[in-house]
Amino acid sequence: MELYRYRNQKKMRRGLSTGTCAAAAAKAAMEELVRDRSETKVSVRLPGGEQASLDVAKAPDGSFFTIKDGGDDPDATSGLEIHVRAARMDFPPLEEDLNRLHMFHDPEDPRMYLTGGPGVGMVTRKGLEQDIGMYAINQVPRRMIFSSAKEVLDAAEIGHADRVLLTVSVPGGEAAALKTFNPKLGIINGISILGTSGVVEPMSEQSIVDTIEVEIRQQLANGSRSMIFVPGNMGARYVEHDVLPRLGDLRLPIIQISNYVGDALDLAVSYELENVLLVGNIGKFIKLAAGIMNTHSHTADARWEIMVSHAALQGVETPRLKELRQCITTEEMLTKLLEWGSLEPVVRSLLSEIDRHLSARLGDRVPFGLKMYSERYGLLGETPGTGKILKALKHAGGTE
Repeated sequence: MELYRYRNQKKMRRGLSTGTCAAAAAKAAMEELVRDRSETKVSVRLPGGEQASLDVAKAPDGSFFTIKDGGDDPDATSGLEIHVRAARMDFPPLEEDLNRLHMFHDPEDPRMYLTGGPGVGMVTRKGLEQDIGMYAINQVPRRMIFSSAKEVLDAAEIGHADRVLLTVSVPGGEAAALKTFNPKLGIINGISILGTSGVVEPMSEQSIVDTIEVEIRQQLANGSRSMIFVPGNMGARYVEHDVLPRLGDLRLPIIQISNYVGDALDLAVSYELENVLLVGNIGKFIKLAAGIMNTHSHTADARWEIMVSHAALQGVETPRLKELRQCITTEEMLTKLLEWGSLEPVVRSLLSEIDRHLSARLGDRVPFGLKMYSERYGLLGETPGTGKILKALKHAGGTE
């Protein structure tokens, strides 16, 4: 497979997912079980058709493992050993007992079963790919694991009367999971076995967007169709201390969307949410006034350009515009505008433009509102229609 990608003008190394590692370990474990061969390197086919070659080793407990390498992506699971043990089953379970036994069955090959062991997380909430009580081994990795094992069975001409149980375990997985989104998603006691492509892209954004989608699905499974989107902890704090008290301290789903406003709004449309309220700081939300829907500074940092243009539209004179240009933070800009008596009209202008861009993204498919705050000055304002959304959220919170 291709080993490198260019990100932000840097050559960065790709990694392999936990699913790919588990598939390689499963193949090695099967080689020993049915052909009595102890492999040190195996090749597995990725979902996109590429081949990946991985080093494997045998552990003292008889399982085979490979070491997770996330490449240049900041990955909490990098360096973990992904183990798989293969064992024959004398009495395969009945289909109706699989959930009770926390087992998956290959839908395409009756010979193979899969379960988790220590260090692999278990699902405790609705909305994930697996049922509650099942191990957090996602669908694509399951197919990869089963497919890799099937290659060995077919090559060894093992008949359909034989049954094999594959067990994935991850020493240190429970501690590593605390650095991932798993605790928030209701996955306990370990990491997830993941990967839709089998490859970890450096500085991957897709994993974050995927997590946002999972959270939305979970809330839908719990009956909530109205949600609050916040970029991070700062937005969550505004919700807790200002928004929810105004709604009577109702419990409403709060989804952290990081910098991915546009992706989160697209998911709101895809899942047909009834109401969305965005709550956050002006340092992030000012970028929405220019239609910038990924607010990470690596994508675009146009804060002063946006603020200066709206100040100019509200009649702020050129010398003062130049002063704004020299401010490092939006908070400093707000202080200047307050001193000049221009804060209110400039904020109103920003919110009007934010409303226009969000309306263009959502159309009339999902009603929305946005409340924008400052760490220094508190609530700055809200987009038109936010009051209506707050009433809808209060109703949703009281009935769902």
